[in-house]
Amino acid sequence: MIRIALALAMLPLPCLAQQVSDAALAECQTQHETYTEVVDCLPPMETAHRMLAAVESEAVFAPAAAHVLPWCRSNNDQTLAVWSCVRSAIFEADNLLKMVRDPSRIQDERFAKIASPGASERLWQLLHEARREFGPEVMQIVPDVNYFK
Repeated sequence: MIRIALALAMLPLPCLAQQVSDAALAECQTQHETYTEVVDCLPPMETAHRMLAAVESEAVFAPAAAHVLPWCRSNNDQTLAVWSCVRSAIFEADNLLKMVRDPSRIQDERFAKIASPGASERLWQLLHEARREFGPEVMQIVPDVNYFK
């Protein structure tokens, strides 16, 4: 009985046992001095790094990667702000696409370049995976974001 309790106590908690990238850790340590601040910073930072990597590599996000990501990177200094900018643009484009169905109905020519059926659903799927891994902190609100215009 004691052995079982000890074995269970040694199992890592799922949200605390995850490995984070060196890039996320370095960025959190640059922005924060204490380890307690770093531990709070890591879930949303690692999520931002993973989401931006997915946007750059997955075909469903190709329009956003080509047109939104460069703008968001050039207008935001921190990874969390870049991610918030990209996420917002993808969700807004998807919402508008669902309303109008045909991108040619929108006068802003950038919309047709960004609208990608399925991008929003895939983004939600990735965010839910991150939330299962790191907890609700992955959906943190980021102040001072320059959103895609």
